[in-house]
Amino acid sequence: MPRTRSSSRRSARRASRTSSFRSVRNSLTTGGWVAVITTVLVICSSLTAYGAYYDIYGNISQESIDTDAFGDRPTKVDGAVNIMVIGSDVRTGENANYGAAEGERPDTLVIAHISPEQNSATLINLPRDSYLELPACAPTDDKPGYDAHLGMIGEAMSLGGVSCLWTTVEQLTGIHIDHFVSVDFTGFKGMVDSKFMGAMLRQVMSSEVLASPANLYAFLGSVTESITTDDEFTVDAMADIAIAMREVDMARVQFLTVPNGPHPLDENRIAWTEPEAGELFQAVAQDVDLSAEAESDGGQDDGGGDGGGGASEAPAVAPGDVAVEVLNGTDVSGLANQVSEQLTAQGFVVTGTGNPATGPTDTTTVYYGPGQEPHATAVADELGTAATEENAGLGTTVQLVLGGDWNGMGGSAGVPDSVRDNARSAAEETSQCG
Repeated sequence: MPRTRSSSRRSARRASRTSSFRSVRNSLTTGGWVAVITTVLVICSSLTAYGAYYDIYGNISQESIDTDAFGDRPTKVDGAVNIMVIGSDVRTGENANYGAAEGERPDTLVIAHISPEQNSATLINLPRDSYLELPACAPTDDKPGYDAHLGMIGEAMSLGGVSCLWTTVEQLTGIHIDHFVSVDFTGFKGMVDSKFMGAMLRQVMSSEVLASPANLYAFLGSVTESITTDDEFTVDAMADIAIAMREVDMARVQFLTVPNGPHPLDENRIAWTEPEAGELFQAVAQDVDLSAEAESDGGQDDGGGDGGGGASEAPAVAPGDVAVEVLNGTDVSGLANQVSEQLTAQGFVVTGTGNPATGPTDTTTVYYGPGQEPHATAVADELGTAATEENAGLGTTVQLVLGGDWNGMGGSAGVPDSVRDNARSAAEETSQCG
């Protein structure tokens, strides 16, 4: 039977899901995490402005992170940069004034996705009260580590250190993290008190700070001494981001909070809402432009008709009724595990992973046995670009073979509508600076 490309029903399927993209708009939105991420973008953009690299860069502390020891990691998209930004809460010295808790934890945790290709940036807040299944972290010389368990995301930092938090964020989101930047609580609070928030980002980038060496050095001098980065976040790496950020339109800098709601075990804790959270992470991991206007993906109104005939039909088989084996036919290490996790998050039953006996292949294909075409179509619809092909030797489990043409779940069309609807740009912030 010839291979066929699936006609996508992904929009219809999303419409049948809960579409509430719950974005927590608390004080952190206009204060903490916007201020922290502003630091990253401003520093990376302004260090180039007056050749201030080695003067001001020397104020920044660095920590050695052995990313080679992380094992299987999410796939990196060439050109895009993902920075884990931590508003670090160290309750010692001056910081003791802000509370009595011992140790170090992320008061604020943000993923900054910078896309030179899209001339855009997406900033995702991961709330500190997120209560999640944390992967195990090994002990270090100064941290006890822990076994996999249900806990607060900040435990990764306090019990495992930056390396543990880094790998935890990667495993929970599927987003490849390139660098981290940590701002200690005192410097972080000073930024908020100084009104360096979303509106400041627009003003800084538009020239009010960059145009004045005095303003620039006053800002950087008060902030850089409070910053720690990984030792791979070099001057050259910052320069690359600076060059990219100069072309970014502030209307294309999106501020988001991961979709969430009260945790069923503790209403004072946060659970990430699925599938919306997974769709957001997937879009960022694939460098999808979240600032783009919704394109012709399933019609242009909220009504029931879209003129697309069969494209508006619901999938014949629910994901929970589909058993799928995921095989990696590429040379990308860990890809089968990554895709299996994404399929599981969408409700599919993954029976196993591995490599195809036939070796590498060029085309991503979903193979199915007699009578299982609807099941294969459900998987292909989720992928967006996979071919389907009957294999009489298969039973009720369909077989997904990832090929050299693999371009991520849903390809570039996989932007969740709920993400676009709730994205907020720096250009929309009201100026409070000056």
